[in-house]
Amino acid sequence: MIVGLYVLLLIWMLALHIYKAIVLMAVARKTSTPNGWLAFIPVAHLYLKTQIAKVHWAFMLIPVTAFLLMFIPFIGIVFSFLFWIVLFVWNSFIFWKICEARGKPGWWGILIVIPVVGWVMMGLLAWQD
Repeated sequence: MIVGLYVLLLIWMLALHIYKAIVLMAVARKTSTPNGWLAFIPVAHLYLKTQIAKVHWAFMLIPVTAFLLMFIPFIGIVFSFLFWIVLFVWNSFIFWKICEARGKPGWWGILIVIPVVGWVMMGLLAWQD
């Protein structure tokens, strides 16, 4: 039964990843950003987000560094908590800029980081004219 739950969780996570990648690729197409296919590659999608948001590519190193710091013994516990805060703030900022690049209100970027609301908002961002 536990294996079945893990399989369902894996299928759910894969489906969400594919949905987010399709959405990000559609946003890249609408903003004329090259290499939209990077949305399907787990870390490369961060680079694509910075390109759509028109911020420097090094800005993607913030969540990557926060993630890697979690694996340092002892202080990793503190960084594991800080990682989620950094990720929330980073995603809010990036999606604020992406929304502005699409001609939508920037505050939509904050709504995108709310779990269920975010999926709907991402779809609106990608497919609404």
